[in-house]
Amino acid sequence: MSLLDLLRSLLTFLGFKKKADRVVITDASIIHFGSDGAQEFMHWDDLAEVAVLTGSGGTLVSDVYIVLTAFPGPSAMSIPQGAEGVDKLLAAMKKLPGFDSEVLTQAMSSTGVERFVCWQRSVPPAGAGDDCSEPESFGDD
Repeated sequence: MSLLDLLRSLLTFLGFKKKADRVVITDASIIHFGSDGAQEFMHWDDLAEVAVLTGSGGTLVSDVYIVLTAFPGPSAMSIPQGAEGVDKLLAAMKKLPGFDSEVLTQAMSSTGVERFVCWQRSVPPAGAGDDCSEPESFGDD
């Protein structure tokens, strides 16, 4: 066991475990529950771009984020790579027409501070941004 693993175990034992981010995928939307209690919501139809931001935050900080940008902009949500449900999000993203899995692979192996665009919608969807209503609460299923 490394010193880092020992420190993490000790912090968890003492009750300092940080609540993890979580992302939920539905047929109609993407919902992000942040570790700070914040909730973000985006309709699939409003999705304009999928990018990956990488950083050099070190081993104690998540430094890979999936950034989803919506039409009409500048609305976006950043989901850490370690979020619960991110595997389902990535599987759904890979089904987008024209999604570049090779760029995603490059991003995930990057060690520098970079931005990788994996997918962009070329034309805004009809009525994008017209329905700006969100549910009052997303629940915490």
